[in-house]
Amino acid sequence: MDNDIQDLELDTTFKKKKENKLIGWLSSDSRGIYLERTFLILSLSMSIFISVQAILLTMLAWSGLKFYNLYFKKTLLIGNLIIALLCTASLHVFDLGEEKPSILLSCLIFTATLLRELVKDKEDEKADKACGYKTLAIKCDPIVFKIILFGLGIALTFLAYEYMKSYDYVFTIFILLQLSQFYFILKEQWKKASLTIKIQVLIGVIMIEFI
Repeated sequence: MDNDIQDLELDTTFKKKKENKLIGWLSSDSRGIYLERTFLILSLSMSIFISVQAILLTMLAWSGLKFYNLYFKKTLLIGNLIIALLCTASLHVFDLGEEKPSILLSCLIFTATLLRELVKDKEDEKADKACGYKTLAIKCDPIVFKIILFGLGIALTFLAYEYMKSYDYVFTIFILLQLSQFYFILKEQWKKASLTIKIQVLIGVIMIEFI
């Protein structure tokens, strides 16, 4: 939510999106700050009943996102890596069972999140450039950027195979999504590419119950 409030001008001015009335309301009179602190207190309260890791992750996520919104989202790769690491860290709040699946899933979620963050930056390239951001999507040659995305996609496919190889039908769906993602990247249909990555992450999380 803090990120949405900070991106309000960017979304309405540069991305030509309709102003979200709720975000607009929260951005005035410090309402967003009060709501953010309320959610932080609630999260910490619930974390106490889960685990020490949950408490630490709540504080880490809050401080990490604060620094991300203030500084790192505008810089080359650092913001992307912070979001990927926080998403990965959230998996370790709960006991996922055996060590190997947990490590594989962590690598899969990290790679997928980093890939999605880079794709999202490319989708927002014009608006980010107008705001003075220095993301990889802006600074990198378009062809090199696509090669990086394809490299991450190949790594993601390998990790998915290692994680889901006992479930051929699930991995087949994953592969079809990955091929679609490669196509969307080639055609520079960034929103569709981002959506396929979200679905892949969802598949990985759902498979926790079966692997």
